Amino acid sequence: MVRDILIYMDKNRDREILALLLAGTGGNVEQTYEDFLAVGIALVDYCLLRLGLDEDALVHAISEYYKLPVIDKKPKKIDLETSRMIPAHVARLHHMIAVEKSCGLVVVIEDPIALPVDEITLMTMWPPRPVIGSRSWIRRAQELAYGPGRAMAPVRYDAAWRKDQRIDGWYG
Repeated sequence: MVRDILIYMDKNRDREILALLLAGTGGNVEQTYEDFLAVGIALVDYCLLRLGLDEDALVHAISEYYKLPVIDKKPKKIDLETSRMIPAHVARLHHMIAVEKSCGLVVVIEDPIALPVDEITLMTMWPPRPVIGSRSWIRRAQELAYGPGRAMAPVRYDAAWRKDQRIDGWYG
């Protein structure tokens, strides 16, 4: 029951963000949404790779949907000590980076639905405050904080991630 509600909320969210993005273009929201479901990748990746949308348009649509602020293009200095409160592998996995401590840990993320709130709170002892940022901004900030690492690949939802599959020994 709860899983069905969460899946419905996630589908509703994706459809509404696509509607915000396509509002000025005259594109068909339902047709685009059906294509998005058929491709089977995360919404951010679909918009950037398949639709070829500008990162700024995507960031502002996600910001408008969640009513969250957007990080400045020309940010203040990033506090490396704060950034390293979240290990590099966790930050790269979730496409995020911590930038400052003020009334919580300010975390720049491209899609706040992927923010691991409990994990961040346990690691840092600070509650996260999400701010929306573009993938390229986050990648540059991560390279400054953690050094060069693997590129952020599109997130794919397919059979390989089911529990019964073995991927490089992760499931025993």
